[in-house]
Amino acid sequence: PPGFQKDWYYAAGLGWQMSKESFIKDNVSWINLWKWRATYGRTGNNNVDDYQYFGYRQTYSTTIRGYGVGVNKNLVFSFNEDALANASIHAEKGNKFDFGTDISLFKDHFQITADYYYDKYSELLGIRGKSILLIGANAPNVTEGNLTFAGNGSIYPVENIGTSAFKGGELTLTFKSNVRNFNYFISANGAIQSTKVIFSDEQVRPNAFNYRTGQPINAIFGYKSLGLFQSAEEAASSPTILGYNAQAGDIKYADIGGIDGKPDGVIDRFDEMPIGNTKPLMFYGASFGFNYKGFSVSVLLQGVHNRNIYQSPSLLNGFGGLTGSGIGAPYGQAYESAVGRWTEETAATATSPRVSISNLNNNQQSSFYIRSGNYFRIKNAEIGYTLPYSWTKRINVSGIRVFVNGENLYTITGYKGFDPEVFPNNTPGSFPYPIQRVFNAGVSIKL
Repeated sequence: PPGFQKDWYYAAGLGWQMSKESFIKDNVSWINLWKWRATYGRTGNNNVDDYQYFGYRQTYSTTIRGYGVGVNKNLVFSFNEDALANASIHAEKGNKFDFGTDISLFKDHFQITADYYYDKYSELLGIRGKSILLIGANAPNVTEGNLTFAGNGSIYPVENIGTSAFKGGELTLTFKSNVRNFNYFISANGAIQSTKVIFSDEQVRPNAFNYRTGQPINAIFGYKSLGLFQSAEEAASSPTILGYNAQAGDIKYADIGGIDGKPDGVIDRFDEMPIGNTKPLMFYGASFGFNYKGFSVSVLLQGVHNRNIYQSPSLLNGFGGLTGSGIGAPYGQAYESAVGRWTEETAATATSPRVSISNLNNNQQSSFYIRSGNYFRIKNAEIGYTLPYSWTKRINVSGIRVFVNGENLYTITGYKGFDPEVFPNNTPGSFPYPIQRVFNAGVSIKL
């Protein structure tokens, strides 16, 4: 909106070539480079329209209710106020700090790069969780983590109220050398990242474990699963969702918190807790290769640790509208993950709840649907050969190279059947992709 279309963003950096100082340059010959560096910057994210298109303008809409053919009835006209405007909505802010070092040793054969960063994001856009109806606006749809609780119509405006932080470190080690015409290299890298919700406008909750504030940004919230009910007697005597009569083969949830902070015999929002993605993410990888005369080989490895995936109940249970009929529909495509149903005969080994068309209990977000998103894979490998120039110059060509490469050649993962690298971002109702192994062969010609 006018008055918020401009802002100041800045950055500065400072470096020190410590290896050029006399106490290193004149005394340690095997240190070729040692540089310290630090940077700080303020950035902005002008994503206002991603949340509420022209959200700073108060708008109104009209509705006309028609009449049937041959019916003598006046048209009904209504005038409605749309969602509340936020006249001071503006860009989100990010303050970013990085401190690192670059080192090169042994005639530049061995190199080290290390970084520590801390990024604090403020004035993040979000809807207040403590909004009430006294001003006459309708209740909003409230999203908490991956759970959405439906309101009854219009929503409050998004406001610049959130604060969060990212921090972590990165390390890369590289060694490269040669033995006559044989040139080779190996590089390894690792990174760790943690996140935290510093402030979000939440409703007052009875238990500390119910709060999203203080948790990682991508933490998954839901109910703690205790497995499957093994008998009708167990289902009848256990806490369940209000209004639902549990049966054998349904998911059993932990009753861990009522309004007074004690179990209350009902499974509801006060029993939600972090069930995934609460540990710092760890990324790692390596690349290595060599070339000898015209031949070249390269390999890229990569992996992730401490990552969880939320598997949609519709994907696991099957028949959930996977063909476009809508989540929860009693028909649709089922995948292999839908096998292992609970029956009286398979009660001890079942991996999926009992078969049911629509099941309020089993479709709740819970740890029953959390899977490991850890993986390690040979991401890419390539073999190539460059023809000698003495051959190609005869046909007036600078160079010809033939190559064969492959992608996703081998994957070790705790989540079977789908590609853990491209799994949707823990979004209920979205579905993953199978692992695609791709091979390429080609010729590169330089004229």
